[in-house]
Amino acid sequence: MATMTRSQGTLVVSGGRCFYPGGGYSGATEALDSLVIQEAEALKGLFGKDVSIRFNSNRESGGAWLVNSLKGFNGNCQVGLNAGLREGKIRIDTYVDVSALINPQIANEFNNTKSYVIHETLPDALQWLTDNIDTDKLYQ
Repeated sequence: MATMTRSQGTLVVSGGRCFYPGGGYSGATEALDSLVIQEAEALKGLFGKDVSIRFNSNRESGGAWLVNSLKGFNGNCQVGLNAGLREGKIRIDTYVDVSALINPQIANEFNNTKSYVIHETLPDALQWLTDNIDTDKLYQ
């Protein structure tokens, strides 16, 4: 059975300093945190895989990510369903590595290695994932 966990962040040491990207643990507002939990539950249901919730250190944006076997900074970055506070509203987006796309040509970020799409609603985002993810390409 798929599980849902919250990330404490990933330890990155740079220039003798330690950083914890993804170390916000919970959303800055109850509404944001609740939406990310809904995203995590939806990803679990859609793909039947473990999901990790993580927030940026300012806790104003975060998301639910499918857990995969990749380690380190690139781990659990293949498929994400995110939410962030923007000008008093919550924005929802999907962020998907080109390796998981049915059509790699729709990758539009980071030298066309990721697909980033803003959605009006959570159901819209879930439909986009259903239409564009090749489940056979998901990392194990």
